[in-house]
Amino acid sequence: RDSIIYAACGAGKWSEAATIFRDLVDPDIAGYTPVDIDVANPSGLYAITKRALQSGDHHSVAEQVMDAVMSMSMVSPTDQEKYILAAGNALGRAGVWKSLL
Repeated sequence: RDSIIYAACGAGKWSEAATIFRDLVDPDIAGYTPVDIDVANPSGLYAITKRALQSGDHHSVAEQVMDAVMSMSMVSPTDQEKYILAAGNALGRAGVWKSLL
C-alpha cells in the first residue's frame, strides 16, 4: 500500500492517498497491525494535510493528522514519538506547523 500512497501523492491525488492511508491505520479496518512510517517522508500524513487544505478546512488540519497519529499510537504505543515527529514533519512541509500549537 505504501507504493500506492506514494504514487497518489506524486499525482496530487491527496484525497485518494489520504483515504488509503486512513484505511491502513484504522484498527477497525486493517486490524491491529503496526504502521512503519518514515519520519523523513510521511506521505500518508502529508496526504491527510493536503486533503484538508485542499478542501478549505484549514482549522482542523492538525486535528485530522493527529487523529491518524492517535490511531497508529493505539496499535503501537512504543512508536508514538516517531508518529508525532512524522506528523510535525508533514504539517511543516505543508506550511501549517503552527496549527499544532
